[in-house]
Amino acid sequence: MTILPDNAAIVSAIQLLKSAAEVSRQRRLLVLAGDKEWSSAVIAEYLAEAAETIVSSKLVWIGEQPNLPQLQSMPSSKARQLLGQEVELLIYDGWSGIDADALAASSGAIAGGGLFILLLPTLSSLTAFLDPQYQRLLVYPYTLEHINARFLARLQHYIATDKALLLIEQGQAVPQQKIPVKTASPLIASPDHCLTADQSQAVAAIMSVQRGHSRRPLVISSDRGRGKSSALGIAAAELLEQGIQTITVTAPSRQSVVALFDQVSRLLGVDSANKNSINYHQSQLIFAALMNSSAISPIPIYC
Repeated sequence: MTILPDNAAIVSAIQLLKSAAEVSRQRRLLVLAGDKEWSSAVIAEYLAEAAETIVSSKLVWIGEQPNLPQLQSMPSSKARQLLGQEVELLIYDGWSGIDADALAASSGAIAGGGLFILLLPTLSSLTAFLDPQYQRLLVYPYTLEHINARFLARLQHYIATDKALLLIEQGQAVPQQKIPVKTASPLIASPDHCLTADQSQAVAAIMSVQRGHSRRPLVISSDRGRGKSSALGIAAAELLEQGIQTITVTAPSRQSVVALFDQVSRLLGVDSANKNSINYHQSQLIFAALMNSSAISPIPIYC
């Protein structure tokens, strides 16, 4: 006779996965596959247990507004607003619609040690799921019957075969996980406030732009979550300390540079919350939307 896990056992499994993410400073993916009411109840219990350890401003729900007051929510169409931000726990409600672009954009906001939770129907029924996103894709004369769920079939395959994620299905036993063991950190202790050698090199390159030839740009390219925004923030703080009068940060929106402003605020000990500028002695860091090109200073930082 198989004893099925209760919600408390599932919550313990989620806590263990979060601990493993924190120890390794890696992002982890959890898929909760089952009835919508079941997955919502599991999330509610997990959040109640984690209330003292996860900052509410670092929690995001993608999808229809849940009945969970501690979560800020946004529709999948707004997921790109998360780019440039850092989220500790992101819950994507697949019942509200599975948008491939939103999945990619929102996953890029997960900080090291963070957790991405994807809520879905059971895997066996996923390709038969009438995804609300289908209505956005339909054009005359096509109807729902013409959609063959190729993306959902691909998603189903990868969830079923990827050993790096944790899949918990309603009515099934919870997979065993290894107890996280802290090992030698891949991070470096650096006087320049950087966490990795690559980030340290990026900061040095940014600083050299200010000292080098005028009008010579620097392009930094890397995968999401590798610390580009933090590197820009570290360099901006150093330049302000050196007395550079004005630095302008440009991006599509202020939300895109939250991590950068937070880094500058932390290093200089100033408040940056919901502000478009930081004043430090006689120097200033200014945010200007990309459309406002006239505001760009001689030392712009593009995000």
